[in-house]
Amino acid sequence: MSDKPEPIQMLMTGPAGTGKTHVVNAVRALMAEYGDEHALRLLAPTGSAASLIDGMTIHKGLGIKIKASQKVRAIEILVKVLKTTQYS
Repeated sequence: MSDKPEPIQMLMTGPAGTGKTHVVNAVRALMAEYGDEHALRLLAPTGSAASLIDGMTIHKGLGIKIKASQKVRAIEILVKVLKTTQYS
């Protein structure tokens, strides 16, 4: 058994204008205060959303290559990747 704590995984959803970007920026600022901002992986479903949080798209960040016909399953793939990712 490892002494390392489990990583925090957050999925934030909601309609436009509800403050998701503000929450991400607050988490980033808090992590920066602890010197751990580098430990964040900020992912968003679209390029424009990723740009707003200075992150990257889900597919780019997790190395998922999806054809246009498979985009409906993207969230299922994301959940599977997050559950099986080993954090060091």
